[in-house]
Amino acid sequence: MIIAHISTFCVVFKRFFIKHNKKLCDIENLSIVNILGTIDDKIENNELIMNALEKYAKTLYKKWFVDFNFPDSTGDLYESEIGLIPKNWKVAQLKDIMNFDNGYAFKSEDLSKTEIQNSYNVFKMGCIKKGGGFITDGTKSWISKDKCVSLDKYILKKGDLLMSMTDMKGNISLLGHTALMNKDNVFIVNQRVGLLRSNNYKNTSYEYLYLLTNEFNYLEYLRGRSNSGVQVNLTSTAIKDSLIPLAPDNINLEFRKIVKPIFDDIFKKQIENEKLNELKQLYLKKFFK
Repeated sequence: MIIAHISTFCVVFKRFFIKHNKKLCDIENLSIVNILGTIDDKIENNELIMNALEKYAKTLYKKWFVDFNFPDSTGDLYESEIGLIPKNWKVAQLKDIMNFDNGYAFKSEDLSKTEIQNSYNVFKMGCIKKGGGFITDGTKSWISKDKCVSLDKYILKKGDLLMSMTDMKGNISLLGHTALMNKDNVFIVNQRVGLLRSNNYKNTSYEYLYLLTNEFNYLEYLRGRSNSGVQVNLTSTAIKDSLIPLAPDNINLEFRKIVKPIFDDIFKKQIENEKLNELKQLYLKKFFK
């Protein structure tokens, strides 16, 4: 059991024991190793659950909004400027269902590489997963709240979407992908990241917006609207004016009733893992003291 719990720590522990002549048979050390293993197991289990939940939500989105196999669908389609869509749907622009802002260009000398009191985490592109999603421990910079006076619109709220607007030309993997913020007033958004806030038009929601912006076909279309140079960039206009199929109010509402509890569970698991990682760091410090 203890051997299984050591997992990724085993090599580090072995080197530590040799260097400091620390005995593994020490009761306190064994207890800490066991606790660390239990924490790791819980974090890994939460990750598996979150991945399964998001996979289900993405599958459901594709079924309803890409394959048009939604409840009470008649199968009647018409040719629109973005291809075949259901007859009672319309073509809209992304700006119809959200409000957009570019991230703020902070001065590098104002940013701290270590956490400071009374500060915001700075949300950068490194906080966005390839494929979409939020890397909750991806922040590498903090900024004092004293330097953020009058920057309220850049302070992130639960349900905000953050989009990568820049990528490398030879290896486009992040451009256009979004992360979904899971908490209020902890992060502030940096430049090269677009801030998208759902306006709930036609009962669309941030869950819908997140699934839309990470869907393969939309992502390929959006990337086709980028400017290409040494870097590939999406302008705010290219994002806001991008075309989407828009379902009637009742379909969007029914979709949200299904996916909102899913994303609520994902948020809870993310926050739980953040707390578990903090606890893990405390035990690691205690072990290596």
